[in-house]
Amino acid sequence: AILIVLSFFLLKPILLSITIGFILAFVFTPIYNRLHKIIKSKNITALLLCVLLILLIVLPLWFLTPIFIEQSIKLYLTSQQMDFTTPLKSIFPSLFASEAFSAEIASIAHSFVTKMTNSLMNSFSQLILNFPTLFLQLFVVFFTFFFVLRDKEKFISYIESLLPFSKDVEKKLFKSTKDITSSVIYGQIIIGMIQGLIAGIGFFIFGVPNALLLTLFASLAGIFPIIGPFVVWVPVAIYLVIAGNTF
Repeated sequence: AILIVLSFFLLKPILLSITIGFILAFVFTPIYNRLHKIIKSKNITALLLCVLLILLIVLPLWFLTPIFIEQSIKLYLTSQQMDFTTPLKSIFPSLFASEAFSAEIASIAHSFVTKMTNSLMNSFSQLILNFPTLFLQLFVVFFTFFFVLRDKEKFISYIESLLPFSKDVEKKLFKSTKDITSSVIYGQIIIGMIQGLIAGIGFFIFGVPNALLLTLFASLAGIFPIIGPFVVWVPVAIYLVIAGNTF
């Protein structure tokens, strides 16, 4: 028990990276199995998929981070100049008839939005400052991804050897675990990201400012249950209507 606790604290800084590596290996397993039928070497097959994963993650991260930083700065500057009083009065004229009440609510909304956009801008800026740490985390992801893909049978056999169940129960347990993991990854994460990308296409088509940054938010929101991309595109739609872009 003491060794387990110590191991947890030792692995805690890279535990998320290891978990992501396992999840990505699970997602890419069908591709690995098909590719392995053509390329008989496990090492070469896993290495090719590792290179593909690097291209899919590192290149967008390298090229899109400066754009995200630029758009977050624009969003922050826009939030500083936003007029909250006029839209509130136009939508709810009876509720915001009092100038003092309108000014107070507008001040609270302005403070909230400013803090959010400032926090967002700082978060993207920290990506550049923390690049060495991020590089290490990505290395752990790719390292885990490679070995889990290559030796997944050994991992499963080792886990089976630790379980105090019969072979029949083990098969049912692994099948249930696989089904649940598949439903979460494909049904929630992948579909949520696709929903976010579809919303992003809409942002680009209708000329929404900072569309790339909003697409990222919509994709992240789509991953979470119940929340969904609507928490991004509904405020954007309201903003467009208030700005006069009703189409």
